[in-house]
Amino acid sequence: MPKRLLVVAVGVSVYANPAIPPLPTCCDDAKAFLNALRSLSNQPLLEQVLFDEQATKANLQAALQWLAETVTADDLAIFYYSGHGASFDDDNGDENDGKEEFLCPYECGLEQGIGSFVRDDELRAWLTPIREKAPLLVVLDACHSGSAAMAPAGLIAKELPNGLVKQIIGSAALPPRTATDPIPSNQMLLAGCNDNEQSYILPGEANSLFTAKFLEQLAAGQSYDVQTLFKAAYHAVLDACDLAGIQQSPKLTNGMNSSLLLRVD
Repeated sequence: MPKRLLVVAVGVSVYANPAIPPLPTCCDDAKAFLNALRSLSNQPLLEQVLFDEQATKANLQAALQWLAETVTADDLAIFYYSGHGASFDDDNGDENDGKEEFLCPYECGLEQGIGSFVRDDELRAWLTPIREKAPLLVVLDACHSGSAAMAPAGLIAKELPNGLVKQIIGSAALPPRTATDPIPSNQMLLAGCNDNEQSYILPGEANSLFTAKFLEQLAAGQSYDVQTLFKAAYHAVLDACDLAGIQQSPKLTNGMNSSLLLRVD
């Protein structure tokens, strides 16, 4: 059981670029995630929180640098992101699925080119100093399917439209990928959906689907083991998708040698 929980939580509901569709629940997702963690510890969380205009690329990098500098081996480091994701055809051939994948900070797309996105290679580089010091849990409630399909009526997909991504990137060349290990050690990643799917916000819901179901399982108090919580949330998401007539399958990528517990005594 960790001695402390250290958290960077990011929620981007509104973007500076008016071409990017707003996401009504993302700031509330991050707030709900933090509130759930606070209830699991007898001591205050050590946290950095970025909402909307605070969630610039530079601020995100600085927050993760703070996490790397502050965390110790006895702690659990957590990075949570709720917002748009994006993807782009990988002409370099350095992605197994043929796509480069991005997170979208607040100022995404204000300047043409690749620089306003957070590439998965960049994110991995920012996270590496953290997981080299302590166990790291990464929760990404976004999607990178590259699908041109519109979300079903009444639903919101947490992904930039393919055409908009191409418009932003233009003729810019993507830098070659530097990472070689598919599963980083000492890190567990919970993704809201598979790489070829979309993460949804259901009509009238206060939180995004994956975040809502994961926090429901955490609130139930039956387990604080992350893998057990994920498994229960996975099935809850599938049940909700069956009712809504959509497909979203959360994904766990585990580079840990032992279990992770979301609780501090």
